[in-house]
Amino acid sequence: PLMDVKAISRRQNAIKILVEARQECTALQDILAGTRDVERALSRLALGTGNPLDLGAIRDTLRLIPDIKKISLEDTVNTIIKNIPDLSELSSYLENALEENLPRFLGASPVIRSSFNNELNDLRNISTRGEQWLSEYLEKEREATKTPKLKTGFTNAFGYYLEAGKNGLTIQPDYFKQTQTLVNAKRYTTPELKNFEAKMKDSEAEISKIESELYFEVVSKVLENSEPLQLTGKLLGILDCTASCASIARERN
Repeated sequence: PLMDVKAISRRQNAIKILVEARQECTALQDILAGTRDVERALSRLALGTGNPLDLGAIRDTLRLIPDIKKISLEDTVNTIIKNIPDLSELSSYLENALEENLPRFLGASPVIRSSFNNELNDLRNISTRGEQWLSEYLEKEREATKTPKLKTGFTNAFGYYLEAGKNGLTIQPDYFKQTQTLVNAKRYTTPELKNFEAKMKDSEAEISKIESELYFEVVSKVLENSEPLQLTGKLLGILDCTASCASIARERN
């Protein structure tokens, strides 16, 4: 609780303004509902215990600041809103860098947008083209083996494989090597498929390396703005508390 008389007076004045400006108070609360705990996210990132969701929390909050600044209120509340730092540059940076839907853990799914880095974009294109190559290769081998139901698959133990039914291939080319016999299927590999697998592993490892480097660059950029972000989080908390008090005061008056 506040102990300073002037601070108490300022808070009461701010509450009074929001009680009287019902429409603006509601609009403010609707926007604030979409903000996240910036100070907590920043603290986690600074301690090295943060994750992509913490970056997302900061990005999602910053994208709402322009809407808050558009709300016209008087005196004390207006001062609070005006004192929110201009972090539009950081906001734009995070929008360009981060995928919209972020995973909890780095590596679980894409975190950095392909458009953010040319090298990352090129490597991901290789991965995408790899899927297309695999589809075309499968069609070629179906024709070569006269086995329409031939399909591809992947396991960590055996890598990429071609799988036929329990009766095997209608025609087995010399370059096909059987790797597994299952109850209802036979699996094969080929030199071309092994070469493809090696290229895919190399590109995936490089994607992981580059994305990790970029992720920590983004974290560093955020931490460079720690002071204005902390102030932003504090002021948003004050606005949220004040608007809540105003709503309660209106309901109980």
